[in-house]
Amino acid sequence: MKGFSKMAVIVVVMALLPTASMARANIDAITQFFIGFWEGVDRIDGSKRSLSISDHDGDGVLEIVSRDSFLILCNDEFGHLMGRARVGDDGKIRSEQTLTCFTTGAALPAQVTMVPIIKDNIIVETFDNQNLPPTVFHRVSPIRTGL
Repeated sequence: MKGFSKMAVIVVVMALLPTASMARANIDAITQFFIGFWEGVDRIDGSKRSLSISDHDGDGVLEIVSRDSFLILCNDEFGHLMGRARVGDDGKIRSEQTLTCFTTGAALPAQVTMVPIIKDNIIVETFDNQNLPPTVFHRVSPIRTGL
């Protein structure tokens, strides 16, 4: 019986290995989708938003910078959001970011979720725990290939 239970465990582990590697490959592909330059419009005030997502170290941790031509929270001056995050198992980015106002230097924490809509080549960004409309970002840069 002992040998049978060890064999059963081995069979189960072997069956799950391809699933785990396929899931990791899918997350890696979604990570590559996020990397690039994106633009959108703030639906509250009509300001232009730009979003840059990169993986400078190649470690899967994405560096995220979002700029806004003016922010109500920054007295209608320029500002940006910065943060770092990994793509989650659900294919979304959830990150703690910091909103910094260029003129005043004020810094505010923000929790952001980004959802990829791959078939439409867009990212939908929402601010968690805020009653704000989402921003839809459209890809400006070409999709990375052959890396």
